[in-house]
Amino acid sequence: MRLFKIAFIYSFTFTLLLGCSISKEEVKQSAIESIKIAFQEDSVKANETNDQFSFYLPDTFDIESASGSNLILSEGKQQYILFVNKNEKRNSKLLYQKGIDTATDILVNETMETDDEFKYTIINKLNEKVYEVITGIGGIKMTTHANSQDVDDSVRKMIKIVQSVQY
Repeated sequence: MRLFKIAFIYSFTFTLLLGCSISKEEVKQSAIESIKIAFQEDSVKANETNDQFSFYLPDTFDIESASGSNLILSEGKQQYILFVNKNEKRNSKLLYQKGIDTATDILVNETMETDDEFKYTIINKLNEKVYEVITGIGGIKMTTHANSQDVDDSVRKMIKIVQSVQY
């Protein structure tokens, strides 16, 4: 009977884990949809300011640390890095190109360009369940590592924050 209970628990846990993860293709499709919508949205008003810049911080986020042009943000256990290079214009492609150059398994590479801005999102597969999400506008870049089921939500929040940055 004890062996049956252990087998049931393992089977149940495995089924739950499978139910919670989504396929690489599902991650890609939902992220691309969210990126296209978020790129088109107007920026929200900044509600936080540090010595270098102002930005929108969602209610669910906390600022863990700030050091010059870098902020470490968190939402629950998930950490985000917001980097702002005031020397790069909003239409710069420098940080985007560095993101492309260092990625090893690019799942999504979406860009949008106007005369004034170069927006981008790169999603790099790190392993079966974890993705590196990078989004930015010119010299503004935000990065996180997200589980497959959290990529879409992370992308939307990150784009909203990046679009709000003013310096």
